[in-house]
Amino acid sequence: MNPRRLLLVVVVVVAVFGSAVVPVAVAQPQPPASYYGSVEVGGDPAPAGITIQAVVDGTVVGEITTEEAGQYGGESTWEEKLTADCAAADVSCESGQTTVSFRLAGSGVEADQTATWESTAVERVDLTFPQADVGSGSPGESTPTPTPTPASTPTPDGTDGAESSDGDGGDGGGGGGGGQASGASEGEVQITDRTLLNESLVAGGDAVVEVELANYDPTSGDVALNLSVDGTVVSTRTYSVGASTGRTVYLRASLNSPGSYELGVNGESVGTLEVSAADTATPGSTATPAQTTAAPTATPEPTDTPAATATPADQATPEPDGSSGGMSLDQILGIAAGVGMVALALLSRLL
Repeated sequence: MNPRRLLLVVVVVVAVFGSAVVPVAVAQPQPPASYYGSVEVGGDPAPAGITIQAVVDGTVVGEITTEEAGQYGGESTWEEKLTADCAAADVSCESGQTTVSFRLAGSGVEADQTATWESTAVERVDLTFPQADVGSGSPGESTPTPTPTPASTPTPDGTDGAESSDGDGGDGGGGGGGGQASGASEGEVQITDRTLLNESLVAGGDAVVEVELANYDPTSGDVALNLSVDGTVVSTRTYSVGASTGRTVYLRASLNSPGSYELGVNGESVGTLEVSAADTATPGSTATPAQTTAAPTATPEPTDTPAATATPADQATPEPDGSSGGMSLDQILGIAAGVGMVALALLSRLL
């Protein structure tokens, strides 16, 4: 075999085997859409404590519990919103084509309005629901509902300490016990659990504390929660909990300087968080390294985002299903077979 024919054989073999390793593109999940606005039930402002769900093709892709009557979420960057996260719910969404409906958790009553899903969009959608039995503080499907005790005042279980009352502007010291708010005609709200959700972050990120609340009384009640960093209260907010029910809220604090910080809720420590320096800005970037930022400050309005609004950092990338985002295995094998047949035909003529 002369050198020219040998070179041609090598080229054909490389083409055959190279076609079998064509990379398959993997479709990446799209960031969620967010909604906020007013909410009415039967022509009246919806009560605080009800849960509104975002639904795509019959699947719940996000939910939010109202903090105040007649409003869900808020326009500000720091305020909680109803997120429609199709990737977390394993539902297919296409920007500009997928319809999002809204319904009341538990009752299943749907709003008169819908929205068109757009990845990363933040949209105001004012919702009106037909008359429904929502009560005061009707819990959502993901909100734990403790079983009421016969007595009107529950006996502390020992995890929250002695009974106490928080003011709206407390310094965190006086509220260190059970984190309860009491009143002559209101139910007592207990803190049943406090959890620091992140152990480390990069400077400029948010520390997030999950707080479980429970109200065993037959009347709704309020509780003031103080979030502290190294003993200094950085935010205070009052939350409502419906009668004989419970809810989960999330407290946030922005930590802008590297270091080790101890966080607490109503005077009780929830753990220590390590903050590392941010990476140096890439060429052309105008970002300022986080080391030059002042001492830790709280976000203007801490939010209690449902666990579903946060996309977990360890969420697995969805496996390609062959419907979009790349070539299927059958297509790759078909191409390889075609190239192989052409190569064999050429070799038969040359040899």
